[in-house]
Amino acid sequence: MKTKLIILLALITLIISCTKDRDETTASSILILNEGLFNTATSSISSYNPETKEVVQNVFKNANNAAVIGDILHSANEIEGELFLVVNNSHKIIVVDPSTLVLKRSLILPESASPRYVEKGSGDEILVTDIFGTAVTRLNKTSGEVVGQIDLGTSSEELIRVGTKVFVANPGPYLSAANTISVIETSNNSVTKIETAGVNLVSIKVDNSGLLWVLATGNYDDISGKVIVIDSDDLSIVKTIDIGGSPSDLDINNSTNEVFVLNSPNIQVLDLKTYAIKNTSLVTGSFYALGVDEKDNRLYVTDPNDYTSNGSLKVFSLSGDSLDQVTVGVNPGFIHIAN
Repeated sequence: MKTKLIILLALITLIISCTKDRDETTASSILILNEGLFNTATSSISSYNPETKEVVQNVFKNANNAAVIGDILHSANEIEGELFLVVNNSHKIIVVDPSTLVLKRSLILPESASPRYVEKGSGDEILVTDIFGTAVTRLNKTSGEVVGQIDLGTSSEELIRVGTKVFVANPGPYLSAANTISVIETSNNSVTKIETAGVNLVSIKVDNSGLLWVLATGNYDDISGKVIVIDSDDLSIVKTIDIGGSPSDLDINNSTNEVFVLNSPNIQVLDLKTYAIKNTSLVTGSFYALGVDEKDNRLYVTDPNDYTSNGSLKVFSLSGDSLDQVTVGVNPGFIHIAN
């Protein structure tokens, strides 16, 4: 009888332990930002643990007493120990603890804003891009006060800070694609433009040598996709690589000297040193977002499935071998990999 009781207690402990793992609010190293359905405020965050292969749904909701994120969670960026979540159609930025996703504050933008990405500006300011506006908004990252705007003359997408400069990809207005990178000097908020051979610039990353890798989608017609390599010091164009198609996302793995490009339905691979296209189709599928984890050399991509029900996170080795596939939320549009 005593032995049976011990076994029963052990089983109960195991069940409680497993349930706690599934419901815990602490974020793992991989966060999948799910847009939800447009105009429904159904955005959510799923977390994925690459070691245990466990996925937890609604991590933000679990951590914040069922709080709602909002409408179209678009991107995230960790700035000075805080994670900034950009909620596009709710015109706001949610600031959370990067480890627990516990809400710290919300920064509300004007109703006319259509925010996409956020990056550190000068002092206590953050810079927020706008897909429909022609300026980057300067926001106090603590109070949410709109400090001012930096006019670019065109719309803006992903941005990245290198030293005191912030480089902004310019897609341009609909049917009038831009071919520029806007360079903001944060010490005085002046703007310099870099003209490129690509149009509709949407994604931008920096490698360990200080080179910028900029993705140009093209105009979906006679101008196809390109990757433009830019020296972040002298702002010169180092290389323009024609990759064809209409690519939408790009990420870098410095440890293997590779650049991964989402050019649906393919994931292409470029050589970081020679600029050559190493693989035109590493993996294929209906992909929505891409991310590379340099710590474990894994490729993460999302599949929105039918755009109305739950999507998937797919995990591959950097040689294209399938490692895992898990269900995430609706329209998984951004992968945040903790530093």
